[in-house]
Amino acid sequence: MGLKKKILLIGMTSTSGGLERYIINFFSGVDQNIYSVDFLNQEPDKHIAYEKQIKEQGGTIVSAIKREKHFFRHYYELMRVFKKKYDVVYYNTLDLTNIDFLLFAKIFNRNTVKIVHAHNSQGAEGIRLLLMKVHQKFITKISDKRYACSKLSGDWMFEGKDYKVINNAIDLDKFCFDPDRKRDMIKQLGLDGKIVWGTVGRLSEQKNPLFLVEIMKYAHEMNPNIVFLHIGKGELRDDMILKIKSYHLENNYFLLGERKNVEDYYQIMEKFVFPSIYEGFGFSALEAQAMGIQTFITDGKHLTNEVDIHAGCMTYISLKKTAKEWADEIIHIQAIPDCKRNEYGKFAREAGFDLKDNRISL
Repeated sequence: MGLKKKILLIGMTSTSGGLERYIINFFSGVDQNIYSVDFLNQEPDKHIAYEKQIKEQGGTIVSAIKREKHFFRHYYELMRVFKKKYDVVYYNTLDLTNIDFLLFAKIFNRNTVKIVHAHNSQGAEGIRLLLMKVHQKFITKISDKRYACSKLSGDWMFEGKDYKVINNAIDLDKFCFDPDRKRDMIKQLGLDGKIVWGTVGRLSEQKNPLFLVEIMKYAHEMNPNIVFLHIGKGELRDDMILKIKSYHLENNYFLLGERKNVEDYYQIMEKFVFPSIYEGFGFSALEAQAMGIQTFITDGKHLTNEVDIHAGCMTYISLKKTAKEWADEIIHIQAIPDCKRNEYGKFAREAGFDLKDNRISL
């Protein structure tokens, strides 16, 4: 057997969000007999998400600090990384403000296949937006393949340039309702007799988490048995805690931080609430639907409806409506019975979201 081809995967952070889950899913499908895979860690003082799994599956972590953290060190460390002369550089990103990775790939190995994958539909502002507009003009000259998680994301990131939509697919064998696991989780969390709502998303402005607490305030007034499980971490955690306390929801709104086994928490959710201000693709909304959970998502031009598996379990609500109106609409839509929840995986499969059917070409 000859030498393995070398891949550099960029985009993994210390947070296990939708982007990170896409990257680890991609990595799990890479043929380890053909490729060796390095993951770029831009926060050397932290572990990247899924680091243990990456190492167990044969991946390697390399480091180069973020440009905004240390300008000169960033470029010095990038030079050390790219001296490995990668065959493929796969850049997963939320915007195009930093294209150093593509330029370095081009400089250090003219034969490198340079892939850039768009995972957002908004978010660059000020100098970041200006840089993105400049980089959009010549992105086709420094990348060989351009992918996007949705048409909305691709149109925003590449603005008139060609690209291909790659579905943010999931392992449908993993995201499948299991009544026994549901019983175990209810017992483990002490939620017997409770009506469980929830979400999976960072505690950041984009995800609109403070609005979720507002929704829960009114939902709790309508039915005190409703509890809310919020999986995710972020810079708004302290603000969330203060707001939860101000509404006396400490025993009803639970900030769970990160959880690697999100599929176990989906088992006990009856309603999934996702009021993001913008998204490239609502990854966790797809997971929730596949698990047979009534899903409520923002209706707006900055969120794509491509995440809808067309199973009748997705409801769109405008952010122009108040939190009370959101709560009222959610509470009056009936949860999917447990005996039906297993059927929703086939809708996700038919909509093209089975991981087995979505392997990108390197």
